[in-house]
Amino acid sequence: MKVFGTNNLRKYYVYVGVHNNKEYFINYQPVIKCIENLLSNSEISQLFVYNYKKLERKNKEDAKQLLGYLLILSAKDEREKKSSEFKKLVRKTFHNSIKFLLDPLFTNDDDDGDGIELKIDNEIFWFFPRVSTIICDWPEACTFSLTYKSTNSNYPCHFCLVSKENLNNTRLKDNQIVLHNKENMLQYYNNGITEKASLEPVFNYFWNIPNINVYVATVLNRMHHLNLGLYHYQIEFTKKLLFEVEGRSLVDKMNWRIILIPRYPELKIFSGELQLIVLLTADNYRNIMKVMVFVVDDLLNKDLSEVYVKWNEIYLLSRQKTFKESDLKNFQEAIEK
Repeated sequence: MKVFGTNNLRKYYVYVGVHNNKEYFINYQPVIKCIENLLSNSEISQLFVYNYKKLERKNKEDAKQLLGYLLILSAKDEREKKSSEFKKLVRKTFHNSIKFLLDPLFTNDDDDGDGIELKIDNEIFWFFPRVSTIICDWPEACTFSLTYKSTNSNYPCHFCLVSKENLNNTRLKDNQIVLHNKENMLQYYNNGITEKASLEPVFNYFWNIPNINVYVATVLNRMHHLNLGLYHYQIEFTKKLLFEVEGRSLVDKMNWRIILIPRYPELKIFSGELQLIVLLTADNYRNIMKVMVFVVDDLLNKDLSEVYVKWNEIYLLSRQKTFKESDLKNFQEAIEK
């Protein structure tokens, strides 16, 4: 790797290599500089206390930093894109990129190799960096944990070694659940039997980081998984189903029903149809959930509208912050229905 830079840290980039005669670079800002920028904000630095307080700052502009843009390898054709060699190269490139971005936090010249110095407002502070949480959707979770992305794999969960047949069974006992961790996943990797755990045959960078179990730290954000993930696919499936039954007319009818919905307080409905569904935000989807039961009512059959009724029941259950045993029982019954 060769590092280039300017006085403007936002223009740092690192040369990664060449694939199919194309050069690849990572555009980035040094991670330590990102942390220093955050902590130079007095409103944030004063919150570094030992007593936990729940503070809503995650969406504030001054509470986050852009670390870098990860490169995306281009295949020369569809055949290469589907090849196991190219997929393996993509995964290796991703984890090597993460290693380049995060390594400054975990490697230094001190004998102890623990902790880093940060310069905040011309003062030197000693910090002990930790990766606590990686918030993502399901495909991203598979990328970080290097588990198979296919839901048809034997163990499709990035978090545990529960078979696909039992994955939706909330009545499993503790002794029936084997959780992923560095030790057991390394054993599969070192023994060359990664396929038995639905694990990609690539070394995971996070295995080298102290005090982190990447499989526990990688959590599925409800917004990405439910709103932007499963509900997105449910609407796409509905459009495809309607088109197969009666062509374009039923899809147009569904779109027209959405357009005709009057505006009410606390209900945001966009005036366009569901053609550009990839551009919808999580807030758009939450509002669509409120009306889709009525949009699809009698559009095809009762089974279709019932799907949306059952979805809303499960979605409302999932939004609870705490669960009792009775809640989990209701959740299981909702899944089975």
